[in-house]
Amino acid sequence: MFKLQLHPDHHLHSSKRYQTLESTEGSPQLPLGYLTLALLLWIPPLWRAVMDPVLHRYKRKWTEDDLKLS
Repeated sequence: MFKLQLHPDHHLHSSKRYQTLESTEGSPQLPLGYLTLALLLWIPPLWRAVMDPVLHRYKRKWTEDDLKLS
């Protein structure tokens, strides 16, 4: 997928043209491009070094958001 950060906007506004899609606040963002991430997959320690902090940030954010809802 190209420009994954635009994907949520596509689902929210399916009639929008690709050129007008916008990043949705709070939507997940990849830390690097697809090709770089695909290469990192071949070296698991590097993959974890890049992705674990990203996943921990999202997990904290989702937990905080869940606490605000209760």
